Amino acid sequence: MLYSQLQETESLHALSDCLFEEELQTAVDLDSISISQLSRRLNGMNPDLFQRLFLDLVSQIHAKTHYTF
Repeated sequence: MLYSQLQETESLHALSDCLFEEELQTAVDLDSISISQLSRRLNGMNPDLFQRLFLDLVSQIHAKTHYTF
């Protein structure tokens, strides 16, 4: 799902199409994945994880760019 966010993938259909790329399949260790599987995985994921990841990345960017509020 992080890949989808970083690549600004528009939909689960588009993400499913991306997973047909051999390099990505190798990276995530999948032969294939259906849209329904993607949907179930997404629904089962805790959104707090993504929020913490996002906030950590923002914090790292601020530290490297010396950004102040």
